[in-house]
Amino acid sequence: MQRHPNGQLIWDYLHSVEKYLKEVEAGTNTGPYKNLYFADDISARYQGRNDVAGLHEGKAFLEKYVARLAPYKSELVEIVDVLGGDNHGAAIVKERMTNTKTAQVIEFTRVAVYTIVNGKIKQMWSLDDDQYKMDEFLKTPG
Repeated sequence: MQRHPNGQLIWDYLHSVEKYLKEVEAGTNTGPYKNLYFADDISARYQGRNDVAGLHEGKAFLEKYVARLAPYKSELVEIVDVLGGDNHGAAIVKERMTNTKTAQVIEFTRVAVYTIVNGKIKQMWSLDDDQYKMDEFLKTPG
């Protein structure tokens, strides 16, 4: 079955994130994540009451977002499904995060919804399966 072009865009984006996380863990990538999939005026909303939550705007948000998560090792465990339509895409993924100082681990399912304009991700919304658990995890000093 052939994917909708926007579904393929999300699939490719997720695989680029997966590759980057593996390179960071292996120590083979020391540069910042260069995302070719984002529009210059992207906005991203992460739910919750933690240091990562809120509305982040522009490509520079990614550097701030990654810096906030520096105390944690992130792993994309599984891409469960990817959907694509004319203006939107969505993904269901399973992820794992480890607090590198306390060794505390959280596994969660995340749904991300994307607005796609001119072949670029313009908006993202991220929803985790247990936001209270995620908020508590991200409060633990890293």
